[in-house]
Amino acid sequence: MADVSIGKQIVYHAIQQIESDDATGTDGPDPDQNNKDLEEKISILKIREKDLREKLATLNAVIPISVLKDQISNLEEKKTLLISQISTLSAEMEESNSCVCKEDFDQIDQEWRKWHGQVTSRKRIFLEFWSSCTEVLPPDMTPEDLKETLGIEGSF
Repeated sequence: MADVSIGKQIVYHAIQQIESDDATGTDGPDPDQNNKDLEEKISILKIREKDLREKLATLNAVIPISVLKDQISNLEEKKTLLISQISTLSAEMEESNSCVCKEDFDQIDQEWRKWHGQVTSRKRIFLEFWSSCTEVLPPDMTPEDLKETLGIEGSF
């Protein structure tokens, strides 16, 4: 090893020796073959890059990336707004005492079923009565005329 002083810096030069573990006298793997392999891999990657760039250009022609980025940012803004609205509503619901408890809901449901049953029953009775009335109409009167005469509105 030799040292050479240049100004304030010292530069060391070392001679490297390649150790040979090969009994045949060759110096291990051929560096030219490694270079060829790497060059082949590089050319394959360049071809793949070219294909991907062409695909990207094709897709960009259909929907430009700038438009997609704008749409994504708009959707992110809407998402943020909706999340804040949901959290506000959720907080209001937790603070509010006007929520319907299960017992109240069950009572309301029971009352609705009762009244719905009565409406259905009354509608059936009315339709039977209406059928009886329209059977004995004079020949010059239609069910629509009778309906109008009685002041009945709506369809049934």
